[in-house]
Amino acid sequence: MAKNKVKNVGGRPSIFTDELAIEICDRFSKGELILTICEDEHMPTSATIYDWADKDSPRFIESFSEMFSRAKLKAGHSHADKSLNVLDKSLAELKTYDPALASAYASLIRHKSNAHARTAGYHNRHYNAKAQAEETKQTDADIEI
Repeated sequence: MAKNKVKNVGGRPSIFTDELAIEICDRFSKGELILTICEDEHMPTSATIYDWADKDSPRFIESFSEMFSRAKLKAGHSHADKSLNVLDKSLAELKTYDPALASAYASLIRHKSNAHARTAGYHNRHYNAKAQAEETKQTDADIEI
């Protein structure tokens, strides 16, 4: 990645480095949440990360924005995988639970899996049912009979 000139818009100097950008995007692409990443002492705040990626922000960094966009697509795949993984592991464990708790545990499994699935759809249109339906409508409208 080329060295980036970070425009100082006042306040503290930017902590942006190429190495930091790579670490943020790598962790995010593997499904780690931005808020979790930002808990590390050497990381910026989530607002700073989103400013670096936002083309309308005075702290916009183009190379980071491009890398962050690719990381979001990969994060969608990670969350889709986690959704399936939660179901696979949890269904096997469900058999070992007290029948009185099984219903509550099954509900927890469903909610956790759905949360990963929704997050996958947010990060990647491939997993977004609404976006896919809109694309299908558009494709159907383009077909002439």
